Amino acid sequence: MCYSNKYMFYCIGAMLLLCFAVFATHTATAQNSNSNIEYKIKPYRRNGVYNANDGHIGFFIRLKNKVNDSQRGTILVEVKNSFGQSIHNENISLYMNAYGSFYKELDFDKSKLQPGFYNANLIITTNRSADTITNVFGVEPEKIFLIVNRPYDFTNFWDDAKRELAAVNPAFRIVRRGDMATNNADVYLIEFQSIGNITIRGWLSVPKGKGKYPIIYQVSGYMANLYPDTRSDVAVFSLNLRGNGNSDNTQKLDYNSYLLHELNNKTKYIYRAAYMDALRGLEFLYRSGNDLKLDVGKIILSGEGQGGCVAAAIAGMDNKIKGLIVERPLFMDMRSQFNIGEGQPYTPWPVYAFKDFIYNRKMNRDAFFSTWDYFDPQSFAVDIHCSTLVAVALKSTYSPVQCAYNFYNQINAPKREMYINADSDNSMEQGYYMFQNQWLKEVFRLKN
Repeated sequence: MCYSNKYMFYCIGAMLLLCFAVFATHTATAQNSNSNIEYKIKPYRRNGVYNANDGHIGFFIRLKNKVNDSQRGTILVEVKNSFGQSIHNENISLYMNAYGSFYKELDFDKSKLQPGFYNANLIITTNRSADTITNVFGVEPEKIFLIVNRPYDFTNFWDDAKRELAAVNPAFRIVRRGDMATNNADVYLIEFQSIGNITIRGWLSVPKGKGKYPIIYQVSGYMANLYPDTRSDVAVFSLNLRGNGNSDNTQKLDYNSYLLHELNNKTKYIYRAAYMDALRGLEFLYRSGNDLKLDVGKIILSGEGQGGCVAAAIAGMDNKIKGLIVERPLFMDMRSQFNIGEGQPYTPWPVYAFKDFIYNRKMNRDAFFSTWDYFDPQSFAVDIHCSTLVAVALKSTYSPVQCAYNFYNQINAPKREMYINADSDNSMEQGYYMFQNQWLKEVFRLKN
């Protein structure tokens, strides 16, 4: 995890509760669950991210022989950067007595490690076992330099989209759902019209107490379905973008077709309309605040995966937003995602989906990037000035941590935090959600 010391107090309880789990999960797990060796491999720094003041970069390797027979072999170590280029190679001799152990500190040459993220592959072969273990670590990621390919007519493009949205009567509809209310909060079904006169739906929960409440505005993840999220301290607006959850899907889009719909035409591309869906949701909050006990001066946009990227774009379009939470962003910095994905043994989704589209439709690769640059959250980052929290899983393939940092480094916010879960590839640990809750309370200035 990367966060400032002032947040350490909030998370220390979670760390104590999870200390055993952290030790067990942070150590690498071999691909072969029937291995004759027990592996405990962890970086010198707990979150796997090193800064300029760290004297050493590397891992502690602890192996335990699980059988009543000696094991002799080698550990082949290969370190590659995010783009698949080899940085370090080493062959280590390995020997363990029956039920014995092996220990080594694996150091890497700092002079060869530029700011960025690296994969450390350990191929462990003995007379009784063969396993491959992959770890990820970062070096001064806030110094990663990136040229942002923001189109020259970027602002005009989105101004045109906003004008098209404004021409559609929103016809906001609020339906009180008493059957879904809790002891602490009322629940409303929200409906409105967006670009193409598509019906967009979401759920609003508002605490039953007196006064106005700050708002968490959640945007749906990829092909996800958000439900009411009731809290007693803040209102929560959970919006399902078109084709997601209970919102209109007249175009019959599915998991494989959604991100590719009308990709050949940037003015008809699915995410142009989806971004406007989210912007109209924000319009709903501004218009309905007084009637629904909402403090529209305190809105935090939030989303996971696709939702994180859409939320980032909207935060770049509206400077009244109080805060932004981006969790494991899905489509961030697509140019780098292509380079990173193509450097892997198997190209991960969504890169392979876009590549198949380019190949099958004979779409020029440069034309794809020229289109995607209008939608990439990277292009919006410079316009984000609100408090921002970005959360990533260090080993994620569909949401590369380097891409998240490329976005994070462009944000012009006086208050920003990066939280790294080093123990997972596609999920966040429970401690993160405790940290996120405290972060929300600080931004909203709520009492603990």
